[in-house]
Amino acid sequence: MSFKEKAAFYRTFEMQGSGDSDLWQLILERMLSLVTDNGAISVVVPSQFLSNTGSVEMRKHVLGMDISQAYVFENRKKIFPIHSSYRFMLLTARNRTDGPDKFKAAFYLHRLSSLTDDSIERDKFTECSKARIRATSPDNLAVPEAPTKAATLLERLSKCPTLGTRSEGGWQVSIARGFDTSGNSDLFKTDGTGWPVLKGSNIHQFNHHFSTPDFTADKIKGLRALEKKKVYLGRCRDFYGSPAILFRNVSSSTNMRTVIASIVPPHRFHAHSLGSIVLTKNDTVLLGDEYNRRSAYIVGIINSMVFDFIARSKTQMNMAPIIASLAIPKRSEFDDRIAFESARLVCGIEEKKGKKDEATIGAFASTFDIVPNIMSPADKIDTTARIDAMVAHAYELSRAEYKMVLDSFKFGEDPSLHKAKSADWSENHILRRFYGEVRKAALYHFDTILDKRAC
Repeated sequence: MSFKEKAAFYRTFEMQGSGDSDLWQLILERMLSLVTDNGAISVVVPSQFLSNTGSVEMRKHVLGMDISQAYVFENRKKIFPIHSSYRFMLLTARNRTDGPDKFKAAFYLHRLSSLTDDSIERDKFTECSKARIRATSPDNLAVPEAPTKAATLLERLSKCPTLGTRSEGGWQVSIARGFDTSGNSDLFKTDGTGWPVLKGSNIHQFNHHFSTPDFTADKIKGLRALEKKKVYLGRCRDFYGSPAILFRNVSSSTNMRTVIASIVPPHRFHAHSLGSIVLTKNDTVLLGDEYNRRSAYIVGIINSMVFDFIARSKTQMNMAPIIASLAIPKRSEFDDRIAFESARLVCGIEEKKGKKDEATIGAFASTFDIVPNIMSPADKIDTTARIDAMVAHAYELSRAEYKMVLDSFKFGEDPSLHKAKSADWSENHILRRFYGEVRKAALYHFDTILDKRAC
């Protein structure tokens, strides 16, 4: 097929978003365009349909139909011979506009037998409201993957400002894409010279030294490849010469944690598996102490379980397209403390890194008068929990709402971590237990704040 023929073919589709369309999107649009009045469709599509930006017009069309059911399955039981992390949705709808507002839905199903056996996975079935979807996500029309009580909380949180909203102080965020591992592969080196090129697995929450980068890139060539991007507003070199907020772009609502972000030291490039948050104030990329304080606050917010709870209701595979649209709390009495405690975690040194690690983050630490030091697992648990509790109060959650958020995560527990001198954070089973201990301590700190307010 020639280029002109391909262009003519794609012009026959009217509901596709910008960028490349997956084959399933083209097939689904063709089905929607062919179904007769009062005719029905029943189709299995990737669960990305619920929230990805390329399906907005098709979601708008489907929400105008009489939806019978939207059941989302995980593939952990290998229903299909594809990767176990893949998720898919059974969608049934009739082509008429007089259907009810609510439709049957279910999320995180594992067994096909749950469709016919009322005794299986009943707690995962709920109802979704079209009006609520339009209210909570008016632009993207993302369908929240949450039961009724959680959906009610998400609707209330949707009235908060978003991460991308311009604040009263003139602060605003933009998302920058890193190097493309194929398109920019000529920049990557393995001889250790130049600046490190970070990828998603190199960072974790508040941890910029989670693993060692595989590649480096020449400073001059790397900056030259990036400086034409408008997102840096002409200050690309200054941006990469300062600490930066990076987050894992590839993620899933079924991961242990969906949002994973940290502040990384200066002189680090990153690949497209990480996104960077560019902070501006009054349309200028602002750096220095004010930037560091705002960065630490944002990292504390987006690494919280409440923000993660919000993200899980919307994300499918990539964080970059949606992270700026997620709700953050209004300014509160906790802002400065969240920033300080977040900075403490970011500046925590791993014993095996020693002085080298201290030198790379020292400039950021000086903003907060923090001396980088080795943090014990107990200190990390308690500090992370305090941040999480303060963020929950900043969102103005009740205790019942916060407990619902915490209970939605599946962690283990290990009280012995409080007595350990160190821990191998690269081990998933240790991280899962770490977050279980954070969850317990977070509710305690939440209650402590309530008690202080009552006095």
